[in-house]
Amino acid sequence: MEIKDLVLQKPRFNALVKRLRGIDPSEPCVVQLRGLTGSAAATFLAPLKGAIDRIVLFILNDAEEAGYFYHDLIQIGGEEQVSFFPSGYKRSIKYGQPDPASEILRTEVLASVSN
Repeated sequence: MEIKDLVLQKPRFNALVKRLRGIDPSEPCVVQLRGLTGSAAATFLAPLKGAIDRIVLFILNDAEEAGYFYHDLIQIGGEEQVSFFPSGYKRSIKYGQPDPASEILRTEVLASVSN
């Protein structure tokens, strides 16, 4: 049995799915989860997209945390299920210069979700 199959059996995961299914898809919804550290967050949330059949967006505190979360999601769900939407600017905010590599990734993500 895979990890994501175990998560699908958890009552808290099913409560989250039920809550999200009850929300109008045209309305934005914010859900904040607490107490999930390290890879536990990605492990718990990876099966969510398949369970609700909608686009799911995760916002993390910084690029490093997002990178680890993204990698964990890929390991659990596969590359075709996950996209990374980086900042459009170079790491140093004080310079505020556009980052062409990040702009390409952002464009690819936007193109994939608009289809």
